[in-house]
Amino acid sequence: GRPYVALGRLLSQQRRTDEARTLYDEGVAATAGGNAHVWQAWATLEARARNDRAAARLYDAATVADPTHAAAWHGWGTLEKRRGDPARARDLWVKGVRAARGAPNPHLHQSLAVLAAEAGYMEEARSWFRRGTEGVAGSKCAALWHAWAIAEARGGDPATVRYLFGRGLESNPRSRYVHLSWALWEERAGRADNARALLKRGASLNPTDPAILQAWALL
Repeated sequence: GRPYVALGRLLSQQRRTDEARTLYDEGVAATAGGNAHVWQAWATLEARARNDRAAARLYDAATVADPTHAAAWHGWGTLEKRRGDPARARDLWVKGVRAARGAPNPHLHQSLAVLAAEAGYMEEARSWFRRGTEGVAGSKCAALWHAWAIAEARGGDPATVRYLFGRGLESNPRSRYVHLSWALWEERAGRADNARALLKRGASLNPTDPAILQAWALL
């Protein structure tokens, strides 16, 4: 299935959607419907094309082919959240977490945590963030630490916020997102010198990033 997935993504990048769709259909037939990666790639194609019903069916097929396929659960949940059904999204992400207990997926935990934080359930959000960062992959996932810091930045303890942003930079020292978010938070808190230092460092590591340069200029 790997060549079908790789070629399908290449065709998709070139906006040759119909060709990619045909290729994935051939890939499903060639693998007798047993390759979750082909189903998931096809589902992602349809989701981006806003063919939501088709995408949902394809994500479902991917999870049937391999119940432990975390990317399929995550993509399906993201689709349902975009369609305005956060309860359905949460249910799918939880199923994905349970199915992949042997290899916790930080993206599933992040999505569950962010969903809980958006609904105002911070204790639940912290629980999902904490569980996500306990695994090896999660502890090294800058996006997960970044999302947790953003959630806490809305009213949490400043020392905790700095610790979480710091863990994000430990995971990815060049992260443009962590540098920018941390600097903007420091600026809002009235600590312009801290913000300036973060933006300066972020710009030195990402010299062509317009968002960091703009924030520094505005500061």
